Amino acid sequence: MTAQGSACPCNPCQRAFAARYVMNAVTKKKLIRAKDLYCVDCGKQARDYDHYLDYRPENVLAVHPVCRPCHQKRTLARRSSSCRLGHPYAIAKDGSRYCRQCRAVTAKRIYARHPKPSQRKSRVVTIEEGLRRLQRKADKVAERAIAQAAS
Repeated sequence: MTAQGSACPCNPCQRAFAARYVMNAVTKKKLIRAKDLYCVDCGKQARDYDHYLDYRPENVLAVHPVCRPCHQKRTLARRSSSCRLGHPYAIAKDGSRYCRQCRAVTAKRIYARHPKPSQRKSRVVTIEEGLRRLQRKADKVAERAIAQAAS
């Protein structure tokens, strides 16, 4: 496995790739097992490696050995400053946090599925047109039943 990263650019996929890369490095004895080291924060026995920079391919082996409680603290500190995909939060006028990049992607998806009212085709159907459509459907069902009975 080379450090060229996963094909998917999203943070969860990069995180999974980085974890596998570190596991392979430990297996191939390129990296010491975390259990054989001490936590860089508190000095207890380490259990995990923490990707302290990010999960990008160039930083995949930039890790610190940490114990579980310190790893959780570091993760919570990171999550308070970024969304689940790793984008930094922006602060709204009312003081709430939001992710600009995720909001833009979501807006694009919504407008792709639900166009603006000015872009929608008129779907007003008269009663007569509705009755004609129902009659056509009934005719098709009757034709299928006759064809099925004949065969």
